[in-house]
Amino acid sequence: MSSQVFLVPGFLGFSKLGSQGYFTDVAGPLEEAGFTVTPLDTISTGSIAARARHLADELVRTLEPGVEHLHFVGHSTGGLDVRLLLGATRQVLRDHRFADGSTVADARAASQAHTLLTALDRTRAAVGLATPHRGTPLADLALAAGLGLVSQRTVRVITHPLVRPLTGLALRSVQASVRRLAPLTVEGSFTRWISGSLLDGEPHEILLWLSEVGLDTGALLGLTTTSMTSLHPALQDRPGVRYASACTAAPRPTGGLGPPGVVWANTAVYRALWQVTGHDPAPLAPYAPGDLAALRARWTRDAAAGHDVGDVELPEPGTVATLPNDGIVPTYSQVHGEVVAVVASDHLDCVGFYPHCQGTGGDWPRCEGRPSLSGWVRSGADYRDSRHAFLWSRLAACFTAAEQGEPFPV
Repeated sequence: MSSQVFLVPGFLGFSKLGSQGYFTDVAGPLEEAGFTVTPLDTISTGSIAARARHLADELVRTLEPGVEHLHFVGHSTGGLDVRLLLGATRQVLRDHRFADGSTVADARAASQAHTLLTALDRTRAAVGLATPHRGTPLADLALAAGLGLVSQRTVRVITHPLVRPLTGLALRSVQASVRRLAPLTVEGSFTRWISGSLLDGEPHEILLWLSEVGLDTGALLGLTTTSMTSLHPALQDRPGVRYASACTAAPRPTGGLGPPGVVWANTAVYRALWQVTGHDPAPLAPYAPGDLAALRARWTRDAAAGHDVGDVELPEPGTVATLPNDGIVPTYSQVHGEVVAVVASDHLDCVGFYPHCQGTGGDWPRCEGRPSLSGWVRSGADYRDSRHAFLWSRLAACFTAAEQGEPFPV
């Protein structure tokens, strides 16, 4: 039997920029378990419905011949794209026309629409990784501040045909600056992202990605807590598909910001993100009290078994001013289906953007006397290779169990 795992990127996502992919160092555990791994492209900031339609096209484009079982890992907004496509296929694709002209209403044999419907019927598991199933207060704040409109207009200006040559020159200048700074940082996945997307990427690739951002910022509206409440009726589970959640929580910011500089700014950014994202989830609907019990049970079992899951605090809502989150999505918003993993991680650690030069005790990792800038923010999650391997091996085990009709690993 052949099985294929599709990796769906989140908000601002891409399949590849230059030589850098959105998912980093995740394929190994999946391939070792016998799965073909396929990263997909997305509409970076498009509405969830638009992203789901694009996901349908991507699925048809990348589906391997003869595949018997399909599985999905959707990171962040990508998990919502997967749920909407699986649970409301005909509604989402009602007016969608595939490249060969076929539609789901006229899915003749051998057509791309028929290929998609057949593939979805073969789907066995869908995992949301740090997915905001109940929205995120960060989107509420961004929408209220008008950041979506401002960023959209800015991107449209710098990608306008008359301005593109100047933007291209600016990108070349940035590439030269990054090359000069590269020796000052240790090797790590965020360093590789900078290298892969800015140093190796052609300006036209980056401009194309920016152009997509300028076309549609609907995801920002869709990720608010109010919008997710409205979207929930459409997010029905597809019969025959096992749904699961892999959840992330980063530590509460502690201590001072340190001396002014890059590390100071990075710490300040994380502190602000964590405070905004961790607002009490009372408006997150429908919030189920049983979710907290599931999160606690999963983390406790895995920690007791000796797995590297890190330190995670899961207090009762209402008992603290700011609740657990990964800097982008509240942890209690990430639950849908069975909780299969709970790890100490910020929002991007879990897809491979973490310092490969390890520190201890939440300190900023240091190698050869220099601070590592290979993580996107200084979250103190102390995410490391062993945790990354555990997380993605757990997802591989879940997919195997789904195919065999067995319970997910406990």
